[in-house]
Amino acid sequence: MHATKVLGAGEGGYIISGDPAFIVEVQKRANFGFWASREATAPGTNGKISEYAAAVGLAALDSWPNARAEFMRVAAGYRRGLAGRNDVFLQNGLGESWVASTVSIAAPATGAEAIARALADEKIGSRRWWGGGLHRHAAFAHLPRTATENTDHLVESVIGLPCWPDLPDADIARICEIAAGARAD
Repeated sequence: MHATKVLGAGEGGYIISGDPAFIVEVQKRANFGFWASREATAPGTNGKISEYAAAVGLAALDSWPNARAEFMRVAAGYRRGLAGRNDVFLQNGLGESWVASTVSIAAPATGAEAIARALADEKIGSRRWWGGGLHRHAAFAHLPRTATENTDHLVESVIGLPCWPDLPDADIARICEIAAGARAD
């Protein structure tokens, strides 16, 4: 529920489940392991959000229908702008059946780096979410791992495009044009 997410409350998160036993376990573990007494019956942590963040989250819920509609509009704009392409792909259903605060495209033939350069040339920001892959970050490079071909493929081909609720349709169309016109070296 970070401020940049579709339902922002500043920080925190939420869990939705139809399994009452699972919800009790989550509640217990988010309250230092306490449940129905002051004796910890399970390993836990302080997983509660502050009252302020909860109030911000409740206010965000009030405006959720409008916020969702705006994120859907942005995603649908990207879907229209990239329609009919067989070299640039959006996630299945984005802007149709679900919404996110990010729009990522995969461009295996062109590559994310070429699209990032083309966008940067036009003073448009983009995101390479995984950098070179977490397995290459100093904090994780020494850890054991299995094959990383899928990660390497994502790093090379996936890029995040600009996405915010009031992003103008004309800007979305221009971003799509630039991304689709980028050429691999």
